[in-house]
Amino acid sequence: MRSVRFVLAFALAWAMQAGVSYAETNWWDHLSGPGPFWGGFVDYRFGCFTSVPRSERPDQQQTVFTFLAPSDRTALPWFAKRAAPAAQPSSAEPRAMAANRCKRDELHDALILSLRWNQSYTNELTPRNSEGEEARVRIAGLEFGHVRRLKRGWSLRNTIGINRFSGDQFTTFYNGSNTIALEFAPYAVDDVSASRWIKIIAGATILYGGFEASAFCNRIATNPQCREIRAQHFGTEAIPTVSFVIDPSLRP
Repeated sequence: MRSVRFVLAFALAWAMQAGVSYAETNWWDHLSGPGPFWGGFVDYRFGCFTSVPRSERPDQQQTVFTFLAPSDRTALPWFAKRAAPAAQPSSAEPRAMAANRCKRDELHDALILSLRWNQSYTNELTPRNSEGEEARVRIAGLEFGHVRRLKRGWSLRNTIGINRFSGDQFTTFYNGSNTIALEFAPYAVDDVSASRWIKIIAGATILYGGFEASAFCNRIATNPQCREIRAQHFGTEAIPTVSFVIDPSLRP
């Protein structure tokens, strides 16, 4: 595995398709040849864990899991502000109170599904074809993971996923991954949960299984230069990543 190069990057938000104006964009450093990568992602928070008073012992807290449908507030980002529901009294039924707090973004843990797509800027590993086009690499990934809220706007994010590598000059292949990252919400440093509408996420994605250099340029019929690739195997790689999120639906 090549040594990991930690790179500071600023990812500019970009408008999503279909007129949606929120942004979830991310940036990956190089693999051993292709990259860096740019792209976007969408997180679906389908479950959250909150602490609420026990019915029989209001002086004690219990953790309650709440499933969130895609239409629920805080489950998916949205292009416009969505008003938070009014807080329920401490005498409310625990599950109802937990659901209310999830939709108010008052939680300590969450489960997420994340859909990602990225494309390489360049590919130094493989030669250009006869038209001078690079063997660009596209990555689509589906991740499942856990987010633990920490103090003063920080959260710890850990996901596992499957990634689909595709391109015009090579056949599609798949690889597993694990991403560990820190999230920082600058408007939540005083732990006001409703202010987590802007987040910066920085960490590393570990791609397992390795790959061959020829995997990124093997359609010799359309690019005879693929024959020039030197046989080379790359093992598990750790890739620095930076992501930027704007979600107006959570604006206070």
